[in-house]
Amino acid sequence: MQDMLLKVQQRGSESEWRGRDPLSGAAPHQITLISQEPDRRPLRAREHLPCRPEFRRRYAASRSFAPKSGDPEFARDGGQIEADPKHVSSKMPLPSIKIYPDKFVGQVALITGAAQGIGQVTARLFAAQGATVVLVDIQEDKLQRVADEIAAQKNGKADVRVCDIGDENQVNALVEGVISEFGQIDITVHLAGVYPFIPIIGHSTEQYRRIMNVNMDGCFFLTRAVLPHMNKRGYGRIINTSSGTLQLPDNGLSVYVAAKSAIVGFTRSTAVEAGTGVTANIILPGLIRTEAVWNNHVQPDGSHVLFDRLIQKQCIKRHGQPGDIAYTICFIASPEAAFTTGQIFDVGGGATFH
Repeated sequence: MQDMLLKVQQRGSESEWRGRDPLSGAAPHQITLISQEPDRRPLRAREHLPCRPEFRRRYAASRSFAPKSGDPEFARDGGQIEADPKHVSSKMPLPSIKIYPDKFVGQVALITGAAQGIGQVTARLFAAQGATVVLVDIQEDKLQRVADEIAAQKNGKADVRVCDIGDENQVNALVEGVISEFGQIDITVHLAGVYPFIPIIGHSTEQYRRIMNVNMDGCFFLTRAVLPHMNKRGYGRIINTSSGTLQLPDNGLSVYVAAKSAIVGFTRSTAVEAGTGVTANIILPGLIRTEAVWNNHVQPDGSHVLFDRLIQKQCIKRHGQPGDIAYTICFIASPEAAFTTGQIFDVGGGATFH
């Protein structure tokens, strides 16, 4: 049997064995054992252990049952992953979520729908990792509160921009203003949307146009405005939001589902037309427990039938949280995702498959 290659992946120089992650306080390295013997089967997850005792000790010390810190607010908003006690062994602690404060340093992330819910949590996560975050929404007071939260984070940088994403003139002015001030837009995350429950029979044309305008027109206006700048820079991440209702439509959401379906086709076409270094992908959230959605679906007896029903369809038996979407978006927006474009990232606990 050939020797095994011990591969140490860590942030910083190889000499920084004892370096600690500045936010979580945990050791930032991961150790993976890789077989060099061509005929051996791949190692299972539980076999990915260091072979020497001193490495085992260091490896064990770097892991914890749950994230100890990071930002407590991310944990509150869904950054933690809930474990099923039936499948957790005390001898095999779970890995923790790591947040690196320099991940997006030097990058500008423009996020629509940033005043609350998924947009708020996503904006704060980008800021916690060094990005300059441009907060976009029509609710100025809520935007300012999010900006204040980010300013309270270590090295947090946020810029507030009030804009109706369904107005092409406002979107053009928004993008030009950001380019004028910061010189670049590296990431756009289009999370703004509306989803009134209106049956097809009795659905007015005015209501139809409003739903299509905010969801699909806004996606088009923003992409059209930022793409030339990203192409010129040779780098960009365009992330648009669809919906799990594409495969699990509900009563009264016909126009919303149509708009979200259009976003999928449009984003894939954007991926084809984008220049070198620019990717375009779709985040497809399932039913996410934001404050607004949770309150909108409460029954007179205090129950949440829609959430309970969907959990029965999910492979992962818990409520989706804003942090689940935010962490996925940050991956799609990362340099590591450079070879992935035109794809749907379904974050719905396995309720649907593609």
